[in-house]
Order: sequence, then structure tokens, then C-alpha cells
Amino acid sequence: MADYERRRNAIAIPIYEFTCQSAKIEPPTAEMRQLLYALRGNQRDTDRFFGLIAQTTSIPEFLSPENLSGIIAGAAKG
Repeated sequence: MADYERRRNAIAIPIYEFTCQSAKIEPPTAEMRQLLYALRGNQRDTDRFFGLIAQTTSIPEFLSPENLSGIIAGAAKG
């Protein structure tokens, strides 16, 4: 059971934290505004962003600094 709990938590905690952050009744952070701006016109990563909610995209992978930097850098070029 302990192994199951560890695996369950590894999956559930990122979703829980993302949901709690998204549900705050306050303006998005500067980082989130930058990401949302960078997603405009970027259908592939917009789909992946909405996949966070649908749990079809890995939250830790999508929100990793390397991935976010790549999305934002791509928007700056375009």
C-alpha cells in the first residue's frame, strides 16, 4: 500500500497544486501573464496548456523552467 500511496501522490499532488494556484481569486502572476501571452498563436502549446486541466499533459513537464522558457522564446521570435 505504501508503494501505491507514493505513486498516487506523485500523480495527484501536481494536479492538486495546479488547481489550487489556478483557483486563487487574484490576478495571474507576471510569469503566468507572460506564458498566456506567449501561447497566443501557438496552437500546439495552447492545446498542451489545456491538457493540464484535462490531465493529458504532465504538469511538472509542461511547467518546467526549460519548457516555459522555450515557449516564451518561441513567441519572442515570432
